[in-house]
Amino acid sequence: MRLTAILLFVLASASVAPAQKLTFQKGNFISNYASDDWILNKGEGPRACKLFIQFDTPFLSAPTVIVNLTGVDAPTEHGLRVSLKVDKVSVSGFLLKIETWEDSRLNGVEGTWFAISKND
Repeated sequence: MRLTAILLFVLASASVAPAQKLTFQKGNFISNYASDDWILNKGEGPRACKLFIQFDTPFLSAPTVIVNLTGVDAPTEHGLRVSLKVDKVSVSGFLLKIETWEDSRLNGVEGTWFAISKND
C-alpha cells in the first residue's frame, strides 16, 4: 500500500513536457529545357541544374526538406538516370539539385517538396 502511494505521488508530480508545435509547408516544382541553365538534355557525363525553392513564409529555424520525383520527360534511347538532392537549406528556402550522368538525357522533371520544422 505504501509503495502504491509513493508511485502515485511520483506519477502525479512528474512534469510533462509541452508538445512541440510543428510548422510545415509544401509545394511543387517543374524544371525543363525551357530554363536558361538547363543542360541535362545535352552532352554526356555528370551534369546538374539548380533550382532555388523559396518558402511562402520563412521558418523560425532551418527545416527538414523532403523532395519527391513525380514526373520525368526523357527520350527512350538512353538510360534514365536522375537524382534529386536538397542542398543549402535555410529558413527562407533551399537549393534543389537535379542531376544526371553517363549518356542520359532529361528534357524535364517535376515533383513535390515538403518542409517541416519545430517552432522552438
